[in-house]
Amino acid sequence: MKKIDLDRMITEPNLLKWEKANLAWYGKDKLLTHEAHAIHEQLLKDKVNTKSQRYWDLIDEQLYKKHKDRLAKYFSFDN
Repeated sequence: MKKIDLDRMITEPNLLKWEKANLAWYGKDKLLTHEAHAIHEQLLKDKVNTKSQRYWDLIDEQLYKKHKDRLAKYFSFDN
């Protein structure tokens, strides 16, 4: 896994917002975290602007599409 660039995190509000929204699983669930990183790498190859809202939406959409049931356990009221 790549080292996280803390300086970049502090200056990118969309990243902080996304991490806060996904705090329940990000960095804790290895499969989902790995998948988020893989989607990130593909978006970089596709030249999607990482500072755009579209970039973050695509990560969320692709994660949900592939791992709907797994994500549901983190966002249900019964967890």
